[in-house]
Amino acid sequence: MLRIAQLGCGQWGRRLLAHWRTRSDVRIVTVIDPRGGPGVEAEETALWRRGDVDAVIVASPPACHAAHARRALERGWHAFVEKPLALRGGDALVGLAASQGRVLMVGHVVLYDEGALQVKRWIREGRLGRLRRITFRRWGRAGARAVDALWSLGPHDVALVDHWLDAAPLRVVASRGWSPAPSGPCDEAWVDLRTGRTDVHLHVGHGRAAAPRGAPRRAAVAGTKATVVLEGPRASLHRGGAAVEVHVRRRDPLEAELDDFVRCVRTGRRPRADAASGARVVRVLADAVATRRRQTARRVAR
Repeated sequence: MLRIAQLGCGQWGRRLLAHWRTRSDVRIVTVIDPRGGPGVEAEETALWRRGDVDAVIVASPPACHAAHARRALERGWHAFVEKPLALRGGDALVGLAASQGRVLMVGHVVLYDEGALQVKRWIREGRLGRLRRITFRRWGRAGARAVDALWSLGPHDVALVDHWLDAAPLRVVASRGWSPAPSGPCDEAWVDLRTGRTDVHLHVGHGRAAAPRGAPRRAAVAGTKATVVLEGPRASLHRGGAAVEVHVRRRDPLEAELDDFVRCVRTGRRPRADAASGARVVRVLADAVATRRRQTARRVAR
C-alpha cells in the first residue's frame, strides 16, 4: 500500500484526489490546503514530522513547487509534482532526487495521451519525413488568472516537443505576450523556437485574452512526407490533403500517468515524465520569459 500525502486541493488537485481514491493500492494519509475544507488540513507544518508517508503529491501553486518537492525529497519521500516542476531551480531538484534514490515525476499528463504517443511513433517510423515545422495552439478556461499563460499552459507543449524530438535542445528565437495590465501576468503568449532545421511555434492564452477560432487545443507536425494533427482525443496522419490514418484515445491520460508514478515508485524505473524532462521544460520557459522581457525593453527604448 502506497501512503501518499497531497499538498494542494484546487481544481486540478481535486481531480488528482478523485483518481487516487479509486485505487485500492493507495492510501491517502492527509490532504493539505491553506483554504481548509472537509477532510482537508489547513496547516502543513505537521506533515513534515509524519512518519507514515511514502510519497507526496505536490498540487500547490507553481511558486511553491520547488520548496515542497525539496522538503519531501529531503525526508526520503518520492514526489509527484504538477507542472511546471518549478519556476526556478529545477536542475537542483533533479540532482537531489538522484542523490536520495527517489522518484521525482512531473505532471506532464500530455505525455500519457494516446494521441501524443501515436504522433511519436509516426515520427520514429519516418512516416513524416524530415520535420520542418511544429505549431501549437492551446487555450485555457476564461476568467482572470494570476499565473502567466506561458507558465500555466506552455509546459504542455514544450513537454510534447521535448518528448517527440528526443530531448533535442530548443533555442528561443522570439517571444512576446499580451497583458490587460502593464505590470500583470500575460494572458496570451507567442513563442518561436528552433531545433536543428525544425521551427516550433507556440500560441497560448487564458484569462481575458480573446480565444481564436477553431479548436482550443491543437498541434500540427509538418514533415516533408506528411503532416500529423493532434486535436483533442484524435491524432490523424495526413498526406496529399487527406487523412490516411487516424488514432482515437481510448484511455484517460491522467489514469495512465498516475499508474506510471505508482509503478516507478515500486520498481525504481524512470517515469516517462521524469524530472530531467521537467527541468528542460522549465529552462525553455524561463528563457522565453527572459527573451520576452528583453524584446519588450528594446521596443520601449526606441
